[in-house]
Amino acid sequence: MVYRYMLAVIAGVFSAMSISALHKRETDPVQTLPGYREGKDVRNGSILKNPYWGHLAFIFIGYLLIQKTRQNTIRLFWTTIMEYLVVISIYCLLLLLLLPILRRTISSRVCGRLWEVPILMASVLLYLETIKTSWYAQLPKAVIYLPKTILMAFTAVWLLGFTVSIFWYVFNHFCFKKQLRQNARPVSKEVLRIWSEELAKVGMDQTTPLSVTPDLQTPLVVGVRKKALEAYLPDKYYTAEELHLIFQHELRHVFRRDAEIKLAWAVIRSLLWFNPLVWVATQKAAEDLELSCDEFVLEEADETTRRRYAELLLDAAGDGRGFSTCLSSKAKTLRYRLKCVVKPGKRLTGSLVLAVLVFAFVLSCGAISFADEKGALNDFYDLEGYTQITNSLFFGQLWRTYHGVEDQELIEYLITRPVLRLTKPFELDRMNEGSSIGYELYDPIRDRALWVFLQDDLLAVGRYGSSTQYYKVVGGLDWDYLKSLHK
Repeated sequence: MVYRYMLAVIAGVFSAMSISALHKRETDPVQTLPGYREGKDVRNGSILKNPYWGHLAFIFIGYLLIQKTRQNTIRLFWTTIMEYLVVISIYCLLLLLLLPILRRTISSRVCGRLWEVPILMASVLLYLETIKTSWYAQLPKAVIYLPKTILMAFTAVWLLGFTVSIFWYVFNHFCFKKQLRQNARPVSKEVLRIWSEELAKVGMDQTTPLSVTPDLQTPLVVGVRKKALEAYLPDKYYTAEELHLIFQHELRHVFRRDAEIKLAWAVIRSLLWFNPLVWVATQKAAEDLELSCDEFVLEEADETTRRRYAELLLDAAGDGRGFSTCLSSKAKTLRYRLKCVVKPGKRLTGSLVLAVLVFAFVLSCGAISFADEKGALNDFYDLEGYTQITNSLFFGQLWRTYHGVEDQELIEYLITRPVLRLTKPFELDRMNEGSSIGYELYDPIRDRALWVFLQDDLLAVGRYGSSTQYYKVVGGLDWDYLKSLHK
């Protein structure tokens, strides 16, 4: 667990430091950004653009493929997904409760970053689930029991809902883009000149198209990939000052890759389509992305500019279809945005809040496990004939002798404990937390051995040359009784 805490501290500190680094990158002249002169993409890197993301996914898939049985592979896969669903649900509930306070006390750019934490957790879970070491591992603090029949039914319904939801998001996105293209027309030369000026300010490719369409009431940029970006204006008249403000807002979304964050939340909402908290969280995440861009555009603006910007917000009726970023997504969110625009007030940076949440989230990985069967050990194994304890492994300072164990009494105690069969493997033999001990049970007639390792309220059972199965003891183990058996 020491390494787990180290990893959590590093993740928290890195997240806090990234806030000031990203803000500096946004405020520095674009000509000074790395890669600008080479014509590279100078936009801010996001969590989704972490270069290790693909490697982690590859390692995870490889780990599943080398599992000894197909059953273990499927169980590990679904356990990882279910753990992620539970952790993200808890995070959404926590953040939604804290959000009113956070919005009043910390900067909008950090509030927007808080919604990237669940995306980061996907990478952390992949890493912690696949590394073959217990340095970062932890014993589950809670076990959720789902009988096989319920688990299978839930999996089928969940998978159907996930498939339909993902298909709908993708279908809706491409239909929205097609609709915009059908009725779009080129902008005037003056509007195109202002657009080119703002593109140059953020180091964007001058070929990024801008069109006018009667199908919108608010300006927006649609698309995720750089080459697929398309910007649209509603069929309205805007002054040069208004166009500069609009383009600064929309291109700030592009510079920050906010469309990628929206795409990631679409996937999260599809994974948790049955959880209303996540639907609310998705909307709040979109609002904070808008607030963050408002904050940046108006960071050094005078009162007149702020009021003109507020009028633009009032004049825009949003359209949140597809993976797009727009000036005003929904009219009902305008009240708070207008208040922030006209009377911004002073707020803390919020780096510490982000660091604490990331720290807590990294520690939470692995704290929850699942079980799909319950019974006693003799219900899961043919334990008839195991009458001797031929070897013992001791950890910690609980016992100091290897001899005098009451074989029959101890074996009877072990095999009759009510247990829950866990769906995820651990490496208990390398963890030294709490009380732990291991026994080798021996069947002299059939000449076979079975290892039973105990730690806190968990059991690990395995044979030589085969995989190990893990169980949680219902009600825990009586360590005082076990100690009394060693003379």
